Amino acid sequence: MYANKVSAFNSIKYALTVTFSRLGFESAIEAWRYRTRHNNTMYDIYDGQLWNEFKDRDGNVFTSQARSLLFTLNVDWFQSSKRNVYSVGAIYLTINNLPRSIRYKKENIILVCVIPGPKEPKDTQINNYLQVLVNDLKDLYYGDFFTCTAESPNVPVPVRAALFLIACDIPASRKY
Repeated sequence: MYANKVSAFNSIKYALTVTFSRLGFESAIEAWRYRTRHNNTMYDIYDGQLWNEFKDRDGNVFTSQARSLLFTLNVDWFQSSKRNVYSVGAIYLTINNLPRSIRYKKENIILVCVIPGPKEPKDTQINNYLQVLVNDLKDLYYGDFFTCTAESPNVPVPVRAALFLIACDIPASRKY
């Protein structure tokens, strides 16, 4: 037996280790806690009701602890060449805790997987690509991940994360 297609995967835990080693990242993901709030006006995702009620496995508000990240899973397809039809997919995470001004910068996006073409996988085939992501997310949700940060370079600290939103086009949404 041999592999039919080869995919590139990036461990979320490894990506978070690299990201947390950057100076200023840890304070950026906590900045939302200290924002100015205006009655009945929502400016960002963390002004919404679900952000403030999303629970962890113990029934506590998930974001009540430091370094508790809420991700958006993005799935997108693109043509890799103008000359022939060859569709390539990308599965990536954005960190909603970050301010909007830096949330979508390339250094803050976690590319989890590149799905080779030439065409999009069938509905059930996408599960093979998502399994690695799901395994990492389980560990992160249950708090089984510790890493050193720029603010704590010598003592690993707990980092938690959960999948909060899924953003994809209609065809991609039907594959889940």
